[in-house]
Amino acid sequence: MLEAYQGRPYEDERHEGRPQIIPGKVMCAYYDLGGEGVAYHDTIGENQGNGKLNPPNGEYRNEFRRHESVDISYIKPDFDHTDDNFARPDPEWFYVGWTEEGEWLNYTVDVRRSGAYQVDFFCSARYDGGISISVDGVDETGEIMIPSTTHPHIWNHLTNITVMHLEAGLHVLTLKTVRTGLMNYAYLEFIRRE
Repeated sequence: MLEAYQGRPYEDERHEGRPQIIPGKVMCAYYDLGGEGVAYHDTIGENQGNGKLNPPNGEYRNEFRRHESVDISYIKPDFDHTDDNFARPDPEWFYVGWTEEGEWLNYTVDVRRSGAYQVDFFCSARYDGGISISVDGVDETGEIMIPSTTHPHIWNHLTNITVMHLEAGLHVLTLKTVRTGLMNYAYLEFIRRE
């Protein structure tokens, strides 16, 4: 898939356009450039976060990716820093929200060492949902169940949602919403098992 892939790592004035590194966190809002059908698939043509909920006002956080249909927003103290959280989100994070069944996001990643990787997921979900993770177009996980946090702005850090074997080198990782749960995605973390 990588040879024919037309997407490329995200870049803007604050990001250099390099693949995200594994082991490490793959930040969900920094999906690849390339547009609908190449770097992502979104079922609604309008960004429900930046550009709609977050009105464009010249600030980086409100302008971030607002012309793309993937629904992007950012952590807000009044909504996301509550005592109900299972894990506390960072105030600087962007996240992908308003997720629907069948939507997907591509990430060019640089796997530094071959081996087995535990995958953690920082997310929220109003209802039980499901995701899958593919590598170079091959579904490596099947559906991974994501338990409800009862509200889209109650966050959780799920540990060891799956274990994947990854080969060193450049790959295209795909995060797909298999079953909707009104989920928000902050990051996937890949932790190498020794």
